[in-house]
Amino acid sequence: MNLPVNFCEACGARLSADMRFCEACGQPVAVPPSEPPQVAPQTPSAPYTPPLAPPPKKLTSIFIGGGLLLMLALAGAGYYFWYAPSRSKEVVRPPAPPPPPVAESLVKPPIPATPPVPPPPTALAPGDLQYFYYINPKFHYIISFPRNLLVPQGIFPSGAGQRFLAPENRAVLTVWGEYLQQGDSLERLFQQIITQRTCTYKVCKADWFVVSGYLSDGRIFYRKTLYRDNMFKSFEITYEKEQKDLYDGIVTHLARTFENTRPVD
Repeated sequence: MNLPVNFCEACGARLSADMRFCEACGQPVAVPPSEPPQVAPQTPSAPYTPPLAPPPKKLTSIFIGGGLLLMLALAGAGYYFWYAPSRSKEVVRPPAPPPPPVAESLVKPPIPATPPVPPPPTALAPGDLQYFYYINPKFHYIISFPRNLLVPQGIFPSGAGQRFLAPENRAVLTVWGEYLQQGDSLERLFQQIITQRTCTYKVCKADWFVVSGYLSDGRIFYRKTLYRDNMFKSFEITYEKEQKDLYDGIVTHLARTFENTRPVD
């Protein structure tokens, strides 16, 4: 398509049809009247159809519920057609026979027989005694006692010593230590004991004393006290007069083995 050629009215310069100003002088170019636009013929449009409304929620719930019921029905049918036949093929075993009756003597526990009354303990002879040592590290003394006759009852909470008991408390052995108080002395302690008890034997030396006799209840007592390093260490045994033959030898052994020990570093 060739565009029409025009000339500038001011300077006569050649103009092209698409120019709006002269390139030589800048004079606006008169625009020739354009042909009226041709309007394309309109085709008749289709009639307007409104969009379909969404189904109501109630119908959606009905559709979902129906789908679930259909799935459950299919699952039940599968269980019936696949699992039920296999169960019908299981072997049915007869019930086990009842156990035979048990004798009445086996059902009820037997009544235990009355245990025989143990005989009274046989008196120990001097040769049957087993001696063990008790050592006290706090007050530094040692003594040997018959363990199978006089049973230790545990060390005192203060650690001063302990007590030993014979069966039925027919004899009591006590060993202990104590610190001297102001004004105490071995002689003073010895005089205090012999004035309060009935003594048949008494001896007092520079570092020990022995007192023996009877208590108010008729029991025999024997006491020995050692003095060393500002401490008293004593043992006293009491026993019944009927057991004098047995305990005379025990008292002799106690008095001989009751000694001071050296302090442990």
